[in-house]
Amino acid sequence: MNTDPANRRPIQAVTLGYASIDHFIRVEKFPRLGQKIPFHGYSVMGGGQAATAAVALARWGLSVRCIGRVGGDETGDRAIQWLQDEHVVTDSMIKTPGLTSQTAYIIVPDDCGERTVIWNRQPGLNLRPADLRKEWFDGVSVLFLDGHEIDAAVTAARWVKQQGGKVVLDAEHIGVERDSLLAHTDIAFGSEDFGMREFGVSDPIETIGILRGYGIPLAGVTLGARGSLADWGEGIRRFSAVPVRAIDTTGAGDIYHAALTYGILHGMPWEHLISFASIAASLSCRALGGRAAIPSLEEITEHTVSEDRLEKTNEC
Repeated sequence: MNTDPANRRPIQAVTLGYASIDHFIRVEKFPRLGQKIPFHGYSVMGGGQAATAAVALARWGLSVRCIGRVGGDETGDRAIQWLQDEHVVTDSMIKTPGLTSQTAYIIVPDDCGERTVIWNRQPGLNLRPADLRKEWFDGVSVLFLDGHEIDAAVTAARWVKQQGGKVVLDAEHIGVERDSLLAHTDIAFGSEDFGMREFGVSDPIETIGILRGYGIPLAGVTLGARGSLADWGEGIRRFSAVPVRAIDTTGAGDIYHAALTYGILHGMPWEHLISFASIAASLSCRALGGRAAIPSLEEITEHTVSEDRLEKTNEC
């Protein structure tokens, strides 16, 4: 039986994708080329879309498994330990000797909170279908994918769909094999520049139309502080973000998709689901680091966001 070894609860959700160690450097303003500037804040914490989403889901009370690969180094040990500290099931985290774990250095300026990420990941860290064990997915209701390790992601999505589960895709970058993954996706939200990278279109409404064309029931685009756009077959709708003083936007997309995962598991109506995700992502920007300000369920329910109907001819 696919259960959490710590408490014997059935695993409710699985996240599959990147795990990282993130080094955050806070500066007054982003430096110009050739400039020397002091930094006044530094912290280190776990990162990566799949790993951060797993942490959020665990904090919200779900039994969750994270699947990913790290190197056989101290950084990998730390990435796994920090997941275990959050009660995420990690027997599916694969350590590979001879590889260096994914690491990122993230510069966060005070004047806007919009981070710049400098990262490194060795190709050998990518998951392959042969790395996966089908029992990791038995009985799982929702699978979160970051879309990077396409062959493994498609294999996992097929297994979960075969047993009636749902697939949530954090559509950052997929690549030439996108068709096979999108065909197995139930919810897909991309960042604002996803459409240009993936389909060569700059209009987010057009991006959503392309995603919906794959048969995806709920598709959308996140727009940062301007909220998000979504369509589930009733036309494009805009959802506003919660106004916050953004310290750091790192991980906001991860939390948005974690909230979508949580919401679909709990059967939320689409409007409620997207509002829930918008609030969670906004509140996650209140501190340095992708996991430092993950809001509690109580904090999320204390807020509301507006929803406005858009005509397809409206400019975003």
